[in-house]
Parts: sequence; structure tokens; C-alpha cells
Amino acid sequence: MAVWYYYGDGLKLWEETYAPFNLVPRLGPGFAPQMGGWFRRKINTIGDFKGLKMRMGTGLGGRVISRAGGTAILTPAAEIYRAFERGVIDAAEWVGPHDDEKLGFHKVAKYMHVPGVLEMEANNCLFINKAKWAELSPSYQAMLRGACSYAQVDMLAGYDAKNAKAISRVVAAGAQLVVLTPETLRALRTALEQVLDEESAKSEQFKKICENWRAFRAEQHRWFAIADARTEMSVYSMSST
Repeated sequence: MAVWYYYGDGLKLWEETYAPFNLVPRLGPGFAPQMGGWFRRKINTIGDFKGLKMRMGTGLGGRVISRAGGTAILTPAAEIYRAFERGVIDAAEWVGPHDDEKLGFHKVAKYMHVPGVLEMEANNCLFINKAKWAELSPSYQAMLRGACSYAQVDMLAGYDAKNAKAISRVVAAGAQLVVLTPETLRALRTALEQVLDEESAKSEQFKKICENWRAFRAEQHRWFAIADARTEMSVYSMSST
């Protein structure tokens, strides 16, 4: 996402989208893949989503869950634990081990599913009034961009450090990690692409951004498959788990 923003058309398209609202968007703190969620029962196949009530955002990810046969329920963070206890929800996607541990999800939902394909990254963003942005001198604009970039790197590094420790604690406390099967992941990916196609048919702006992103994503996936993915898996396979 950062590569698309800084070196692709991400920033240009983002500014274009928010221009009618007189806002200047800037990328801020972000964190890497979130987990697939906490479930009261294991997800073995895509069919296990049928009838499932899952707490998550009701945006595109929620529509993917609905297409898989489940129901996306928007529940505030402070109420998720109680919703599990009362049986209002069967599963919940929040962030990752560090944040999820603080809310105690491992005490009410035994199975933590990976990987986190419903939200592979997330960014907090800064939105600035366009007129006020124009009033800033070039040096102050540069300082603000620099601060945003620093905040992004700092949060990414911080979450990697915190999650590595938190995952050990929640597993020691009884949580079980469940890896979603390739077939389930493919089905979720298919559902996502269908949702994106539906949105593209409704909005020319969405279609423009989606087509640009898909082309950029394909190029990046080829490179990551050659470089990062193979390197990481070879290193991790030689490490103790």
C-alpha cells in the first residue's frame, strides 16, 4: 500500500477523490496484516461461514463475509467481549494479538485464525483542510509529510515488536492458532473480487481506482513472490517455531 501511495498512482488518485471535499489526504500510522479473527469454532471450509455472526466493519470486508454466507455485525470495541459472552456474535475480527489480548478475546473465543486476509493492512490517515494546507510554507508542508512518514514506520515497527510477544502470551493462555485452508482463502478471494466488481459497476471513480490498484497489485505480487515470500519462508523454515 505504501509503495502504491508513494511510487504508484495512490496519492494522485487519493487527492483526486478528496478534492471535492476540500481535503488534502496524507498517509499516516499503519500496521501490517491483521489476524483472520477469533472464532468459537474452527473454520475448516468456506461452508463453515454459513450462518456465522461475525463482528467486523460492515464495509467491503463485511460484504465478503456476507457473500460467504455469514452476517457482518458492527460492534464497538468495548462491547465485543460481552457480545461473545451473550452469544450475539460467533466470531470477531479486530486487530492482532497485542490489541486483541487487551480486550480478552482469547478468554471467550478459543480459535485464532490466520492469515488475516480480510484486512491485510490498515492505515490511519491525516486529512487537512485544503485552504489551510495551501497557507503552509513549503518547508512546513515538507515537515508534515516527514512526520506522517515517520509515524507510519514507527507504528509498523511497534506493532511487529508487540505482536511477537503477545502471540506467545495468548497461546500460553490457551488460544489455538488455526490456519485457513488454501481452498477457503481462494473462496474468500473470489468473493472479494466479485464485491469489487459490483462496486466498480456503481461508481466510475471506484472503477478507476480499482483498475489502477489491481494492475499495480499484480506487478507487486510477482515481485514479492520472487523476493520477499521465498526468502521469508526459507528463513522461517530454518527457525524454531
